[in-house]
Amino acid sequence: MNKSLLLFLILLSVSFSENSFGSSIIEVERTWMINCPIDRCSMDFNGMVAVNNSNQRVILIETEPEMDIIGDEEIHVLYADDVGKGTTTLKTTVLLEIDYNTGLGSDFPLIPQEVNSTELTECNEAIALRAGNLADNVSILRTIRNNVEWVYDNIGYDISYFGITGDAKTVFAERRGVCVEYSHLLISMLNSLGIETRYVNGYVLSDAWQPHAWAEAYIPEYGWLPIDPTFNQAGILDSSHVIISYGTDQQSVYDIVTSETSNLTLDSSTDISSYSPIEDPKGLGISISFDNSTYIAKVEVTNNRNEYVFATYHFSSPEKYWETDSELLLMEPFETVEKEYRVNYGALPEGYIYTIPVRASVNGAKATKQIVIRKSEVKEDIEDNICLFALILALLPVILWSREIS
Repeated sequence: MNKSLLLFLILLSVSFSENSFGSSIIEVERTWMINCPIDRCSMDFNGMVAVNNSNQRVILIETEPEMDIIGDEEIHVLYADDVGKGTTTLKTTVLLEIDYNTGLGSDFPLIPQEVNSTELTECNEAIALRAGNLADNVSILRTIRNNVEWVYDNIGYDISYFGITGDAKTVFAERRGVCVEYSHLLISMLNSLGIETRYVNGYVLSDAWQPHAWAEAYIPEYGWLPIDPTFNQAGILDSSHVIISYGTDQQSVYDIVTSETSNLTLDSSTDISSYSPIEDPKGLGISISFDNSTYIAKVEVTNNRNEYVFATYHFSSPEKYWETDSELLLMEPFETVEKEYRVNYGALPEGYIYTIPVRASVNGAKATKQIVIRKSEVKEDIEDNICLFALILALLPVILWSREIS
């Protein structure tokens, strides 16, 4: 029992995604600069402002100068005037309450409907075959889930595609793109199955606010379901998704200015501020446990709602010791999903005790656990030293009594 006890503590941070799946209040300021190159220009302007629906509620709209506000769901501003030479600036400020809280009371079989595609979203045989292989004829929700996750898993995000506007067939062949390409391909795949879709033009917070695109799919007896293949989200999207307008593809969403002056120009900018998210697990629960005999971490995800819920799931830890995992779950009412992860025991050198953080999240619900793992050599040392310490404690009264007698 003369082995030395060596303790090694690993404290590695594993960050959660910054996405918030609760509600949020967001202020969006859109500014348009119209340049008249001559002394006088007569113009008509139609500008996209924001969408008002069950996921995004328009609280307040202000315009400068005064403009006509039209539309109930898709809100636009209209401005018509003769303007002088130089730049005329138009501005809207919109206050939005955003809360993606999709719960579906039932699922339905996949019954194809007649849908139309554009040049950017039309499919070919390869796309239709792939979508068909992912389809679940008894579940339109699982069919959508499978196609969203396939696009997320198989299309590489490549910022060099920004501004290219790739069509679905090119994206499927090259397997690269940004959010526009992800959305065009997903729309193409779902359209090939007879699922009606629409293109969403907006913004999202990812390090900084940036233009973003995703899609919506029509569910019978429910309505439009938001689906974002870039972030592997559906139904309950993170609360930074700001919808500006709908269309059929990227080329169908734009502001319009008409004038008899041929070289009149239009530029625009968007500034987003006052982002105030509130965390809300929305009826989902998550927990982590660890079995020291099998070295398996178990994650339990629970849907406490009497509804079908889409849930974006993540498991993370230092990659050297555990795998990471990300999945779009479709959870049935009151369903519990269990996932297991075995530690990479061979990556742990002998003779140490490890404390490794693991974290899991599902939409707004999060769980963390510090897992202690003892390699066999350390475990033997600990047992030996504990035995030695216990023996000393047991013999201590006898030793002291012996010293008094002597």
